[in-house]
Amino acid sequence: MERNNLRLGIIGIASMIVDKVMPNHFSEGVYFTLGNEELKFYIEKLRNQEKVDLIIVISHLGFPQEVKLALETEGVDVLLSAHTHNRLYKPIMVNNTIIIQSGCHGSFVGRLDLDITGGKIKNFNHELIIVEKDLEPDESIEKLVDKILKPHNQYLNKKVGYTEIGLNRNTVLESKMDNFLLKSLLHSEDAQLAFSHGWRYGAPVAPGNINMNDLWNIIHVNPPLLTVELEGWEIW
Repeated sequence: MERNNLRLGIIGIASMIVDKVMPNHFSEGVYFTLGNEELKFYIEKLRNQEKVDLIIVISHLGFPQEVKLALETEGVDVLLSAHTHNRLYKPIMVNNTIIIQSGCHGSFVGRLDLDITGGKIKNFNHELIIVEKDLEPDESIEKLVDKILKPHNQYLNKKVGYTEIGLNRNTVLESKMDNFLLKSLLHSEDAQLAFSHGWRYGAPVAPGNINMNDLWNIIHVNPPLLTVELEGWEIW
């Protein structure tokens, strides 16, 4: 790789879901697209004005939408895909664009090595690395993390419960971790129903002791609990 001469152009794209009953002033002046029309402008600017050799798109549209984006857009060398939590063991080539996605929740690390000559990708190698307990950590990064966590370790390691089953958010409509959260809400409030936002983040909690760090992984913002009276038609 020509490390000293390589110029990169990095473009980010994200997706959002807007509730159809959201007040109009919440979204005034905001519009959403796939990004294919806007992307052409930035690719041309990076290639012609900035004279970059390589264009990387960091996207959060979801894998099917990103395949469509690559099909309809010329000039993207690498597309780092996200949102749908796919584990791509082999890169997907779409319209000369290399697309990779590396799972979720820090369970995988995607490594992409590029062989670049004259500002062009001549060859590449990809590896989807599973983050397992026998994976050797980087010593310098481990020291940095330990230093940051040291003042909080006593609090984070405090035992607050126990689970006989693993808690996770591996599914879309219902999960053990969200059921645990909702039952906790019902336990703390005199309510008949509890709702969550359908989050899909959070490191799984293995069977055994639950500590404070696990709770912060389950719900990391510690929001206030809200109760409201609803009629049947509103719930429906």
